[in-house]
Amino acid sequence: MKLKNKIAFTAGIPKYELYSSQQILKFTKIITNVGGGLNASDGVFYCPEPGLYYFFVNIMSVSNDAYAEIHKNDKRVVFVFTDSNGSNTGKSGSNSVIVQLDRGDRVSVKSHSSYKFHFYATYFTGIKI
Repeated sequence: MKLKNKIAFTAGIPKYELYSSQQILKFTKIITNVGGGLNASDGVFYCPEPGLYYFFVNIMSVSNDAYAEIHKNDKRVVFVFTDSNGSNTGKSGSNSVIVQLDRGDRVSVKSHSSYKFHFYATYFTGIKI
């Protein structure tokens, strides 16, 4: 029996940075990249092997609400947003999704509008299941 290749990654953004509307967040602070699907220069996952994948995103904003989107190719799959509590402390939010991918499909996280995302807790994780 042939075992499938393992594919899994976790990466963060490298610094506190302003992203404009529909800009891809650059998850280039690589923690794990088994199977090499996450591109270390642009922070986008390029599917190396077809299958079912689980993706998780956590975003953090310091003083404002922030919205991001998980995209499969150029189509939004789910929103990720932080909740305002009226203070200037960090706000975070997360979401996850399971999607079927073909070889070469791209999964990215885009800013919904202009937001500053904090590197302490803005991470992107994916794994083939």
